[in-house]
Amino acid sequence: YGCTISVGGASSSSNTTNLTTVGPSFIVSLGNVTNVILNTNLSLSCVAFSPSPTLIPSWTFPQNVAATITNVTQLGVVNSTLIVTSVGSGGGGVYTCSFTSRLPEDGINSSTTVVVQVPQPMVSSVNPVAIGTNVTLTCTIDAVLRGANV
Repeated sequence: YGCTISVGGASSSSNTTNLTTVGPSFIVSLGNVTNVILNTNLSLSCVAFSPSPTLIPSWTFPQNVAATITNVTQLGVVNSTLIVTSVGSGGGGVYTCSFTSRLPEDGINSSTTVVVQVPQPMVSSVNPVAIGTNVTLTCTIDAVLRGANV
């Protein structure tokens, strides 16, 4: 901003700069609960926006989990993805995606509780039949899904 005051031939000027920062906000955050089936892959993504300053993404998750994290930044939007391949029985727990900047008060985070579901084994029995005999096969699935919001 600039201001110039003129009084009868004499003038005085003053300039000032005002820097306004806008805190980060989530475009995509994590849900409260994420269900995953044992030995399948888990992919979690957070997307946040901040025009300035640049956001720095980070993740916290159970210590016994091996994960790959990728971050893509474009025009103030940061997409952070965590991938766990072949989730084991110990892969359940709280996963948190955080974004921070050089301004400590601008941190945001989002968490989900991962519940690992173990599918029930399929039990089958087949009686021997003679070749050429018609056979009727019946399949019954008895499963109990464990976890919140199931």
